[in-house]
Amino acid sequence: MNSNTDRWLLSSIAKHFSAIAQGNIEFLLEDEQRNTEGLNEWVELRVNGPEYKEFDKDCYMVSVEVDLLITVRMTKTNIYRIHELCGLFESTCDNIPIYKFGNGGSFVFCLPLDQNMVSNIRKLYYGKVEATQLQRASVSAFYETLTVL
Repeated sequence: MNSNTDRWLLSSIAKHFSAIAQGNIEFLLEDEQRNTEGLNEWVELRVNGPEYKEFDKDCYMVSVEVDLLITVRMTKTNIYRIHELCGLFESTCDNIPIYKFGNGGSFVFCLPLDQNMVSNIRKLYYGKVEATQLQRASVSAFYETLTVL
């Protein structure tokens, strides 16, 4: 397996979801230095995994969990904004093309939603964060594919 595969997965997943956020909402990676003061809404990407299970020489089952934490400052103009953003990101939880970003950019494989799960996309609404005017929710998607690496 190529030692760059984890980086290719993370950068491809980040590119996929940041393209959706572009122009609509601030997009951040987990642990990225940030200043959210003054922002009304933002989404933070966290990727759990990937996990690999080798089935044959160079043939792996790749499993990844993608979590998008959505934060919205509450306003009287649109009380449903947190739900709109959850719906937007849920609708983009589809096949993610994985490219060799940083190594020429060529296509590696496609990462589809895990079809073995009863629910491969999960939304959770956490409500208002105590002592603030912020609401939080998350969209989690579970991906899995068998590929040659």
